[in-house]
Amino acid sequence: MDTGVAAAAAAAAAALRVVYATVGGTARSLAESLAAAAGDTCAVCVSCASSWAAAPFESGTAAAAPVYAFIVSTAGDGEAPPSAQPLLEWLHRRAAEAEGEAAGKPLAGMRYCVFALGDSAYPRAKFALAGRRLDQLLHELGAERAYKMGVGDASGDVPSVFAQWARMVCKQLRRPLTGQAAVDDDEAEDVEDSVSSDGGVDRPMVLPGGRQRADLEAQGYHIIGSHSAAKQCRWTRNALRGRGFCYKYTFYGIRSHQCLEMTPSLACANKCVFCWRHHKNPVATQWKWLVDDPRQLVEEGIKAHQEMVRPLKGVPGVSAERYEEAFTVRHCALSLVGEPIMYPRINEFMSELHHRGVTSFLVTNAQLPSAIASLCPVTQLYASADAGNADTLKRVDRPLFEDSWQRFEACLDELAKKRQRTVLRVTLVKDWNFDPPSQYAALARRGKPHFIEIKGATYCGGEGNVLTMRNIPWHDEVLQFAKDMEVELSDEYAIASEHIHSCCVLLARKSLYHDGQWHTWIDQEKFMQLVNADGSPDFSAEDYSVPMPEWAQFGSSTRGVAPSEQKVPHK
Repeated sequence: MDTGVAAAAAAAAAALRVVYATVGGTARSLAESLAAAAGDTCAVCVSCASSWAAAPFESGTAAAAPVYAFIVSTAGDGEAPPSAQPLLEWLHRRAAEAEGEAAGKPLAGMRYCVFALGDSAYPRAKFALAGRRLDQLLHELGAERAYKMGVGDASGDVPSVFAQWARMVCKQLRRPLTGQAAVDDDEAEDVEDSVSSDGGVDRPMVLPGGRQRADLEAQGYHIIGSHSAAKQCRWTRNALRGRGFCYKYTFYGIRSHQCLEMTPSLACANKCVFCWRHHKNPVATQWKWLVDDPRQLVEEGIKAHQEMVRPLKGVPGVSAERYEEAFTVRHCALSLVGEPIMYPRINEFMSELHHRGVTSFLVTNAQLPSAIASLCPVTQLYASADAGNADTLKRVDRPLFEDSWQRFEACLDELAKKRQRTVLRVTLVKDWNFDPPSQYAALARRGKPHFIEIKGATYCGGEGNVLTMRNIPWHDEVLQFAKDMEVELSDEYAIASEHIHSCCVLLARKSLYHDGQWHTWIDQEKFMQLVNADGSPDFSAEDYSVPMPEWAQFGSSTRGVAPSEQKVPHK
């Protein structure tokens, strides 16, 4: 039998039809678990809402009609996932058709239940909004709730809440088949109200043995304590094999194999469309968890880096010299995932790094201006600028804060006050945030960064990803955008370097160009002397900036690839 025909036959015979609309795969996984739980009770079929047929519902008697269980994630600013569009369009057509009918209840006889997924870190009005809207629309069109709506909060324990809801749904499924009494509402917890609201600070951000932790570990994260993580960058492996350093070496002199990529906070206040972490990390607007000791986090982070390097001994091509060097961490890039400055003890964390002789790059999403204002000296502080205007910021970064643009501008104001090195990072996504360069130039004038990094987004695939390879710019497109920015800022900035393999271009303040050279590299030893000096540190970016090698400067034939490194051609 043709597989399509077989699938249609199975759906027609099913007493429970589970339909999911997912963003990151959670709704699909829950749909499959409901199907497994209900399998002993009745025939079940599972399908994505994207395959919703033009007329999938056939009215019948309440006893014979199947139950539809909809499990729906919330995407972006409260919208339904793209995969839900066929279902929603069908419902809206039925609603339009019903306006001219006397009864106006085109879904009478349909039995359903909804489990709505969301994150309570977002404003309450948008929490699980896609599923709540679907539940209301079905009810208004005459469908009967087989069981009350369930709500899963990504900031809480979704698996446990869903398991309880699924158990009650299965109990209801047995009722029309076996004549059991209906489930008493007093018997079941009000799942709709079981949203995480403890707001306490006595629970870990990432639960031991929880699904969120398992998802992160499956992506290669080494979870540290209750809210931090480290991960090995591919450039670490490249550097160990002599196949090139990342742009941080070309631009600033940071050697990839001695760089620890880490975050002290897995939680973030944004859910950017280009995030390469598949949104498996928590989101929040403020800290609400246990606070781990910063010294222990730094120590465990360095150990994690060393443990990730250790298995590479003896791998073909790995340099013995660089392998040994890799066990001495010289730099920490706090750009792994999440919002590092959300960690309440971030200043102690930074001081611990610096006391150990480790320089620091700290990347923020520019939503917490007070945290930036109170931040201690950092080797290089970043503010992400993913949009040239408020509308694009809302669409691309999908921030939790309602006043995200005002917060972003306030962060730029705080950035302008910093004396140490600062960077405005622009991540370009085609068809999303190629706003006029003049808009980004205005942001640069406000934030007064020492550097502007313009880079192309990295495609990371994954279920529910709204981006495709068509949204990933080529290096020449990024370079052209940088040149357009240079024209807008010609009185203050110029292109200093590029790294073609990272699809990244560096603009620097013209004050850093003197004696015929760009002074963008970091004197790590000098920075340590300055930051660890007795008394309150008072020094500027120029105090620890040194000349960039000639090969790294813009216009070099190497295009940012160090001459010492092996060029491996693409196949």
